Amino acid sequence: MKVSAVIVILGLVGAASALPFGRPNYQNMTAPNPDEMGDNFEGDIKFAADQVISPHTGILDPYWRWEKIGNNPTIPYVFDSAFTATHRAVIVAGMATIQASTCVRFVPRTTERDYITIQSANSGCWSYVGRIRNAQILNLSIQAGCVTKGIATHELIHAVGFFHAQSDVNRDQYVRIKWENVMEGKEHNFEVYTNSYVTDYGEGYDYGSIMHYGPYAFSKNYMPTIEAIYNTGEIMGQRDTATHRAVIVSGMATIQASTCVRFVPRTTERDYITIQSANSGCWSYVGRIRNAQILNLSIQAGCVTKGIATHELIHAVGFFHAQSDVNRDQYVRIKWENVMEGKEHNFEVYTNSYF
Repeated sequence: MKVSAVIVILGLVGAASALPFGRPNYQNMTAPNPDEMGDNFEGDIKFAADQVISPHTGILDPYWRWEKIGNNPTIPYVFDSAFTATHRAVIVAGMATIQASTCVRFVPRTTERDYITIQSANSGCWSYVGRIRNAQILNLSIQAGCVTKGIATHELIHAVGFFHAQSDVNRDQYVRIKWENVMEGKEHNFEVYTNSYVTDYGEGYDYGSIMHYGPYAFSKNYMPTIEAIYNTGEIMGQRDTATHRAVIVSGMATIQASTCVRFVPRTTERDYITIQSANSGCWSYVGRIRNAQILNLSIQAGCVTKGIATHELIHAVGFFHAQSDVNRDQYVRIKWENVMEGKEHNFEVYTNSYF
């Protein structure tokens, strides 16, 4: 009998459970990102004609998704001749950031019909959302300061098929839009999409997402246009890295891609995982132990990588280490003389009744 497992997660401690607070600290955030200030939709998004005409045809529609090679959505690209080798290296580093925490792959174009042309016209930082067919532009203006790893990553994520984080259907539960500070004629940049158009794939709202506006986006008076309702310690508008949460979710996606296991955000379930970051290393219980159970990924100890997150999540699913297999001595030799004193139990072999 085939058994499907559904694992409920609470998310990173300190996110949705944080207490409401007043005006956030906006020190060191004096200017919007270049990608937030353009004349395109939401500053840096271009729409294909079909997307504009049919407002409910969004990235949920497979038509706008990139074709897969194996299990990997694959995006061919070419560079405009305006970019130097240094510029190209920065942009490729943005691609590597995405590839490190997702199954998406960027490849130099050979003969593919659908591909991205990365150019540097003097029209700011912008991209189409998803695959619009044939050659499509992703613009990173050198003059406008768009060629940074963070902005390149941001625009490439649009090309993959994602909108801005603050357009999420649930955003009003997490941020306040200060309409009185928004530039006239730019109000549409703060629209909320419907569930028929976009999805957060169950990841939940992420203030620190590389796809989130900063607090001063489209401000007419140097006052904030977005205020966080909860103080999670994350910086809105950062363009430096994929967030810790995104890395952990990519670990879940790795497991889901090759098994019947599914991870879902907790609602009211009794048994669930709380993923926390106490300074006690990387560890998990094995299987379901009932009620709330901890899976720890210490940021300080370097546990928040896709590989380590995947490893600990597999423990939570119910698996022990491979070298504890009942038949392991047929395949490996344990060099007991080299093992730390008091750590020998870590190399025990389990019995068939247990493992």
